[in-house]
Amino acid sequence: MIEIRHRQTGAPLLKVDSKSLKGVRLSGAHLPDATFQGHDLEGCDLSNADLRNADFRSVNLKRCNLHSACIKDATLDEACLEETDFTNSVMTRASLQRANLQRALFRYARLHECNFSKSDLTGADASLADFSDAILAGCTLMNADLRGADLRNADLTGANLVGAKLSNAKLSCAKMLQVRTDRTVADASKRAQGRATPGDSKGWWQFWK
Repeated sequence: MIEIRHRQTGAPLLKVDSKSLKGVRLSGAHLPDATFQGHDLEGCDLSNADLRNADFRSVNLKRCNLHSACIKDATLDEACLEETDFTNSVMTRASLQRANLQRALFRYARLHECNFSKSDLTGADASLADFSDAILAGCTLMNADLRGADLRNADLTGANLVGAKLSNAKLSCAKMLQVRTDRTVADASKRAQGRATPGDSKGWWQFWK
């Protein structure tokens, strides 16, 4: 028997009749303010779950299903989120600093004001996701799919966008200082209106050359 507890009071929120949370189905669970510290959630189904303000710091969520989950204000710093499905999830103000998000799926996810500082989103599919006002400083976005994504006012300072797809992405007022953009694929009809400074990498005005 496993108990999932409140991150501050320690009060039990849910009892799971299992030796591990690995691969467990918790779809639709109501777990705001829960702590998952010390648990292995690889392959767990948390689709449509209420996970507002939950604590997932350093937790293994590899290949977890978080489709349409509410993850507002949650903490996922240094978590393993490789190949995790965040499709259509609501993650406003969530913190995902230094997280492993390789090949994660963020299609249609609402990531407004999220903090992805120094995270690895190599090969992630974030097409049509809302990253407005998000912090992506120092992120690795190599070969990521950002087609149609909303990156307005996002901070991409020092991000690695080598091989990323940016067709139809909205980049107005995004901070693009010292961004690496070699082989970035973008739509010639779109123009970023952000600010950039010269460096070793191409500036935003060179994306479409």
